[in-house]
Amino acid sequence: MNHPQKLYKYRSFNPYTLRLLCEDKVYYAHPNSFNDPLDSNPTIQNDLDINSLKNLYQRMHENDSKRHIGKIFEFENHFGNNQELTIQEYKVEQSTHFKMCAANQCDNMKIQAKDEADFIQKLTKECKTFLDKKLADWGVLSLAKRWDCPLMWSHYADNHHGICIEYDTEKSYCRTLNSVDYSGQRSIKASDLMQSELHGSIEAWQKIQKAYFFKKASDWKYEEEWRCLASARPGEHAAPFRISGIYFGLRCDPAVIKTIFLLLCNQNEPRVSFYQINDLKGDYSLDKNEIDFDQRAIYYAGGFLLRKSDNRLLSEFII
Repeated sequence: MNHPQKLYKYRSFNPYTLRLLCEDKVYYAHPNSFNDPLDSNPTIQNDLDINSLKNLYQRMHENDSKRHIGKIFEFENHFGNNQELTIQEYKVEQSTHFKMCAANQCDNMKIQAKDEADFIQKLTKECKTFLDKKLADWGVLSLAKRWDCPLMWSHYADNHHGICIEYDTEKSYCRTLNSVDYSGQRSIKASDLMQSELHGSIEAWQKIQKAYFFKKASDWKYEEEWRCLASARPGEHAAPFRISGIYFGLRCDPAVIKTIFLLLCNQNEPRVSFYQINDLKGDYSLDKNEIDFDQRAIYYAGGFLLRKSDNRLLSEFII
């Protein structure tokens, strides 16, 4: 998918934002922390016969058990040369055990179910649980397509007191950068899970990813959101893009502007651009003016920012 050359992150100005800028990091959020509980929380639409659904459940149960054991044991470090079982033998032994456990659990569910419809519902619910656990360690970096959305400034940048970070996506190393789809249903077909889990279908897995992470209700359409996924644990990671610009909100404190400029002005080429957000008279649109913060043409005197060319005070940025 073609993506915009620039994407944006609206943020409040606080010590955490400052640290992310200092360390050139971004925060990948866990879906459980999203402000919309329906976001990244799809349902499973069963389109399989009961036997196929049982097979899917058992395979997902097995895979979940393998992941769980894999987290407990780091096999290469856990087993020494003197161990009776090799790593591969251990995996084979455990795989057989997992299959037996999955089959027994499936039989127990069938016994406890009121009828076939209840059994299908239980199987479908468990498949969703296994999928959630599989994706529990994935993080989401949320970005915006625009820097000039008043609602985004209000909701995510401290009511225009904050900043908007511009990222250049031209040399991105994010392999899962996609736009959010605000149409359709928030559901995943059981047949796609079957193709992915039992047959290793990449196409089916991509459909699952899209339905899980890249769909939101139409009410959120104003965000024009793009997302980048990290399969490592949620949290701070190196930024997958280069910062190319900083936009300062309508109400941004001049001290914040000076602080961020001093932090980023010495970065290597290409240099970071700085913009002040302005309102358009008689309109509700936002505009921008580039701030001439070329360090080679500016010096400081008595806490004021002066331009060498004409020694003119930049009064709007008095600290």
